[in-house]
Amino acid sequence: MSEPIPRHPILLVDDEEQALQSYDLNLRYSGLTNTIRCSDPRKVPDILRGQDVSLVMLDLCMPQMKGEELLAFLKERHPQVPVIIVTGFNEVETAVRCMRAGSVDYLVKPVDRAHLLSAVRHALEARQAAQDASGQDGPAQPAAPRTEQPDAFSRVITGNARMLELMRYVRAVAPSDEPVLITGETGVGKEMIARAIHDASGLSGKFVGVNVAGLDDAMFSDTLFGHKKGAFTGA
Repeated sequence: MSEPIPRHPILLVDDEEQALQSYDLNLRYSGLTNTIRCSDPRKVPDILRGQDVSLVMLDLCMPQMKGEELLAFLKERHPQVPVIIVTGFNEVETAVRCMRAGSVDYLVKPVDRAHLLSAVRHALEARQAAQDASGQDGPAQPAAPRTEQPDAFSRVITGNARMLELMRYVRAVAPSDEPVLITGETGVGKEMIARAIHDASGLSGKFVGVNVAGLDDAMFSDTLFGHKKGAFTGA
């Protein structure tokens, strides 16, 4: 009999049964068959007392218990378990607050399969890497099947904790329509991060990079906002 993937189950927590079914089916379709559905967040402590889990997918807005309250409990009692927050509200402030509270990713409903599987795969890999680094006993968990979906950070190869944290932050803010300011010295990869935000946003338009360092005030305004015909010679 083949071993379930992952070895420890993925705990799905959402008060909406339809959402739980959707997550479960998408994960199983991609080979991640070991899951637990939970429609009442108050039962999560009992579930975790009885067994270990690979990660928790947690809805932020539930009538029985606030998702942020449960996130705080998980980070205090089970800090080794990665948590992915799911919410129906596309708010940068909420995303940043959850990331700072310890969630590894932030998804906005309706969650498409590509983003779901990418977030789950990265969370499983991050936990396995943490286990390897800490020298915990026990065999490695079976690897999560990789999807063929393009990833916003496919051009980046890193094991640096700060970079991985930055990638999670980018995935959290990318679906928002809020402007994002990226600062840094020459050569640190500002355009790469901007391109990653565009790729992770799901927008169909083409990414356009502009080097503003070589533009004067007039050209800068014209590049960003355009101009009316005849506004200047040659326009």
